[in-house]
Amino acid sequence: MLSLFSRAAFVTAFGLSLAAAATAEDYKWPLCDALPQLIEAGKETTPFKSMSDATNRGESMGYRDAPIGQKMESEKRRCFVYVAGSPEGVVGGGKHNKIECVTYRSPYGEQLTMSEVDPERAYLGGILGTCEALKGWTYMQPTGTGRTNNDTWTHPETGIQVLAELEETRRGSKRSRARLSVTHEVTFIVRALNPSYVDPDVARAQREAEAALSE
Repeated sequence: MLSLFSRAAFVTAFGLSLAAAATAEDYKWPLCDALPQLIEAGKETTPFKSMSDATNRGESMGYRDAPIGQKMESEKRRCFVYVAGSPEGVVGGGKHNKIECVTYRSPYGEQLTMSEVDPERAYLGGILGTCEALKGWTYMQPTGTGRTNNDTWTHPETGIQVLAELEETRRGSKRSRARLSVTHEVTFIVRALNPSYVDPDVARAQREAEAALSE
């Protein structure tokens, strides 16, 4: 089995189409075995609340161990769990409840570009493309533009999504590249709509209507 951090594997994976990757044994990874449990957690009344001790107690953020087979350094083997809300009222905020695990982080100090790091995202997306749990889901391929690039699978009935996401973060001086810090992360995400979420435009229209009635 290829190591998650094998550069050769990433480059090879980048050159393969998802269709070809689906038949490549090298793409088999225990992450596929972890998907059904995570997808079921997305169907909970408060999605992903059960995924960590902290969120199970009603807190908005917590952590849990990463799926077996995620070859990360020991301090990176945890997955972040975020519960934006519940049917009883908003706990945190945002459109989605989610669980996310970082599968790649660019080396400190390396000024890489999105195109140089994209094979890392393609490798994770290739693995997910082989998972039985995602068969029949709607797939949206990456656009290759901007500072976020995603493989996205959406369940046609529940709306639950699974993503292989590459994100670029820039910090520091816009004038001096020497002072600019550029980091990249590839993240495996399973997310579901926050049941308390209200679209801001809808909420504003509702407030305006209530104000007009009270005049």
